[in-house]
Amino acid sequence: MDNLATNSLIGIIIIAALTCVIGLLAIYLVRIRKTMLKIKSESDIQNKEFEKQTKELEEQTKNARSASQTKSDFLSRMSHEIRTPLNAIIGMTQVAQNTGDVDQLKVYLTNIESNSKHLLGIVGNILDFSKLESGKMKLEEKLFSLRETVAFVVNMFRDRASEKGIKLTANTENIQHDGLITDSLRLSQVLINLMSNAIKFTDEGEIHLNVEELYFNNGEAVYQFSVSDTGIGIDPKQTGKLFTSFSQASADTTRLFGGTGLGLAISKDLVAMLGGEIELETELGRGSVFTFTIHVKAKETAEGSTVKQTSHTRGLNLSGKHVLVVDDIEINCEIVSALLQETGAIIETAENGQQALDLFKSSQIGYFDLILMDIQMPVMNGYEATEEIRSLDRPDAKTVVIAAISANALPDDIQRASQVGMDGYLAKPIDSVYMYKKIGEWLEKNSIK
Repeated sequence: MDNLATNSLIGIIIIAALTCVIGLLAIYLVRIRKTMLKIKSESDIQNKEFEKQTKELEEQTKNARSASQTKSDFLSRMSHEIRTPLNAIIGMTQVAQNTGDVDQLKVYLTNIESNSKHLLGIVGNILDFSKLESGKMKLEEKLFSLRETVAFVVNMFRDRASEKGIKLTANTENIQHDGLITDSLRLSQVLINLMSNAIKFTDEGEIHLNVEELYFNNGEAVYQFSVSDTGIGIDPKQTGKLFTSFSQASADTTRLFGGTGLGLAISKDLVAMLGGEIELETELGRGSVFTFTIHVKAKETAEGSTVKQTSHTRGLNLSGKHVLVVDDIEINCEIVSALLQETGAIIETAENGQQALDLFKSSQIGYFDLILMDIQMPVMNGYEATEEIRSLDRPDAKTVVIAAISANALPDDIQRASQVGMDGYLAKPIDSVYMYKKIGEWLEKNSIK
């Protein structure tokens, strides 16, 4: 009996132990399952994150390749666009040097001037694009005549239109007022870009520039401009990227007609700065119509009145004024000096900033009225020379007009010139009319101080 009880007790203990073991195993298995589920969940998350990162990396790689290809295409196109007029300029110059025919020489010089202006336009577009991208493009609002601005732009293209047998017309009859205020230079730039494209892509038919006065009241006005042509037109599928920097309608467009792909992108941004929008209507093979609006300030003037225009080339009188031209390249000094001689100025030159500083120090107070200073020069550059002059303890060191004349014409260069005390900035190559205009403004402003 005792053995039976003992055996029963042992059996109960064994069963209880087994139950505990089985329970512990069950708990352990549940924990293992939870751990495995957690690991699986974390693994799924990691896999999704990995897939996400992989896709992002693939997208970044794709974008980087696309950007690299765009950059490569742009550099290739830009090289072609710059080299083409350069080749004509250099070639025509070499041919002109060997001709004794005066009439033929005039033809060569005309071609050289034309290609030089074309090259300058390319460089100007690059600089404008840089200013717009950096947000440093500023408008200069001044009184202007809209009729005269339109006439100026149209006259620029009459010869080119005539050479291609294209009829060129303009309608300004709906301009009821004058005495408008905006940045007419930037407005002209947009019109020139659109007219240039119209001429380029039209081989027959006509090009028409129309101006509508949409609103005029309380010192504000809105004008609409349309440039229509009967040219090759554009596939609607390609119009979306036309206003994108460095882009053209198609590779065939670039191959057949050239161009940097900046003109329309710059025009879109300039129109936005002028308070309007630009739109395109086109059909492949049937021409295009570019339409944009601008908002301007307006003075209440009589209908048909005009804004008096003066010639800064003939109007600037520097008789008795002493001008110091500073440039380490002799031909640059000669060009600027020759242009200033027409104004009656008394001109002196210096090869670098140190020479300019020494000449200013040795001169009597108030001797120099204007200093035109190159930037990149040996011994002492233009920035340093200007700072040294401005720091001198004499009254004219603070008041003499100092302006930069430099091939460095990016926004940072212009800002640096202002920071060191320069009164203005002229970009090379020099536009004589613009130079006369700015000199007149600087001297007039200085006389008011």
